[in-house]
Amino acid sequence: MQLTNNITAPEYASYTSQQLQQFLLFENSRILFGTYYPEKKIFIKFKSLAIEMNELTSNLDELFIHLPELKENVLSRTILLSGRKFTLIPDEFYVSGIEKNALTLNFKLDEQEVIRKDYIDKINSHLISSIDKNISDSLEMLNYDKIFHSVKAFLSGSFSLSGKFSNHIFIQINTGYITIIVIDSEQKLKLINSFPARSEDDIFYHIMNVSKQCQCNPENDNYYLSGNYNKNSALNKLLYNYIRFPFTLKLPDQIGFHPVFENFYPHLYYNLFAAVLCV
Repeated sequence: MQLTNNITAPEYASYTSQQLQQFLLFENSRILFGTYYPEKKIFIKFKSLAIEMNELTSNLDELFIHLPELKENVLSRTILLSGRKFTLIPDEFYVSGIEKNALTLNFKLDEQEVIRKDYIDKINSHLISSIDKNISDSLEMLNYDKIFHSVKAFLSGSFSLSGKFSNHIFIQINTGYITIIVIDSEQKLKLINSFPARSEDDIFYHIMNVSKQCQCNPENDNYYLSGNYNKNSALNKLLYNYIRFPFTLKLPDQIGFHPVFENFYPHLYYNLFAAVLCV
């Protein structure tokens, strides 16, 4: 486990822990941590740790060394899980006990995976996902208040930025896969899905294929990118040839940052920060 980024407001020590909200996002090869000051609606601390998730259970003590903030008695602590194994079931189709069957329609589950369920009020749907049982058991030691899949934060942020007159396509690039959300001009969810992606060509293919399937117009509709994406990449140059203007996904106005975060790129860690919308 290695600390790869650490940004802290100079006056951090002056805040009492009961004023603060903590957010942790667990991904395949890293853990992201953020501290939010709700009174001023700003993040005042950010850390990232490099770690393979299958090593988490044997490195919990080291996690507390790198994140001593986890021992603080804060206003709230929220954990976000990640991964491309998820599906949505609208209320009208949901029946208790259907979760595993619904998830295995698109994904192969390992014996060690357990099923999780979150609820998304905005679209009256159940979000079904899976997590390794050993990791799930380890997270219980973190004394959290809420836990949910990170795609819930991605959805919340996407709906807060979508609007009338055009379709809005939100693309999040993760290690080994991408997640795409399409919200139409009436603010109705047309699609949310994850796709395996090993190269920028794969990413481009899925974006254009989803556009075609959802009848989106690259000349008129809005495309937003977040995650492992930068404007100097070959993917960005490729997208510019087909899409009017690919935007870097910005956070809603109610989520800000302390000035110490100057030259920071929030879209790289979008779901961590957008989780504020879910608590």
